[in-house]
Amino acid sequence: CVTVLRNIDMLFAKRFFTDSVNAYACAAKVGKAFFTLTGIIMVMFPHVSEEKSLNRNPFIYLSKSLIVTTVMSLAGIIISWAAPEFVIKVITVGKYIPNAESLIQVIGVVILPVSLIYIMANYFLAQHRAGFIPILLCGMVLQWAVILLFHDTPIQMLCWVGKANYIILFGMIIYLIINEKFTANSINVL
Repeated sequence: CVTVLRNIDMLFAKRFFTDSVNAYACAAKVGKAFFTLTGIIMVMFPHVSEEKSLNRNPFIYLSKSLIVTTVMSLAGIIISWAAPEFVIKVITVGKYIPNAESLIQVIGVVILPVSLIYIMANYFLAQHRAGFIPILLCGMVLQWAVILLFHDTPIQMLCWVGKANYIILFGMIIYLIINEKFTANSINVL
């Protein structure tokens, strides 16, 4: 589900924006770089399983992962906003792609919630909880719908994908709160 959330817009961009698909592809590469940050954090999740098996609350690992990912992403977002031309040259190894600047400035803000969703999904999976999956499935449908409805320009589509991503993140946060209350109650019972 997270892979679809991260990549579906690129598939539609190839269909809707033949003249600016290179700019969108460049922004998508930058987005993948932002998303790669979550891979660094994933080494913490065997600890989540261990803490859960010992009947302890592993929430501290999730909170640290979310904080580190957010801080690192915000640093990247600031760089993307301040120097989009520099980011383009780094991603394309010196080439310039017209019309990619505005997309690169927005992509970090759009992909940040997907990174946080991915971390939360792995946290839940490490605890053998699958109740979040319907949220991701509904999120995929939502993202698909906003792409089909709002694709007049690449930036419009990207902004709407971002709005959908934040709605999905909000759903995941609600599930997290419910999950943590359930976990706290079950630990208190033991």
